[in-house]
Amino acid sequence: MAEVVVVLLLALLGLLGGHTSHRAGCPPASGLHDSVCGDVDGRPGQERVGVQIRRGPSTWLVVRFADYSAGVRLESVESTNYSMTAQTFVNGLAAIDRRPGLEIVVTVHEGASTAFGQVFKVENGVLSRIVIPGYGGEFAYEGSVTHFEVIDCARRRSALIWISGYWLSGTSRYNQQRTLYRLIGDKLVRVRRQNSRLAIEKAGRFPEFAEPQPFPHCLVVRSERTH
Repeated sequence: MAEVVVVLLLALLGLLGGHTSHRAGCPPASGLHDSVCGDVDGRPGQERVGVQIRRGPSTWLVVRFADYSAGVRLESVESTNYSMTAQTFVNGLAAIDRRPGLEIVVTVHEGASTAFGQVFKVENGVLSRIVIPGYGGEFAYEGSVTHFEVIDCARRRSALIWISGYWLSGTSRYNQQRTLYRLIGDKLVRVRRQNSRLAIEKAGRFPEFAEPQPFPHCLVVRSERTH
């Protein structure tokens, strides 16, 4: 009887190295670039999320759980796999909707001034991509003097997302567009759109234009790497 009590106490303390104690920590980062840790599946414990370069070369997003890994190949209409190997990184984990667990935000490639990213979620152990309207299912962020793009949650856990931007119109005005989307399943459905023409000094005066991009108000776990 005494031996049974000791075993139970050790299990409760996590000293037996079982599944519960393994879930409490974050899996190792070996072989993953720019990895972060957080709860992406809504269960107790943390998962390791990072980018893995495989033969070809090909670039993969990998989620490492306590007892298995899930991965998807990262592809972009704007970039080849060769250039993606150096440009792709995990921005962090975002609290976008009310579903337990955080969404994964990844930059897949970068231009001279604008970067392009994708969003993923884990549900029932399956890693899948959330389709973003425009740019081949990706989102754009940052920009230059002539244009600027942003993406952000309207409110944390609201499932509402602003995709906004402005671009130069003539020499003293910007055309600005704000589009609000609702995340339903794995797609963004448009709620409303606002268009305006503003003086240069008034462009970008909305919360979603805050820094650092992307998702400045709902990225719960942010990678140290920005570009």
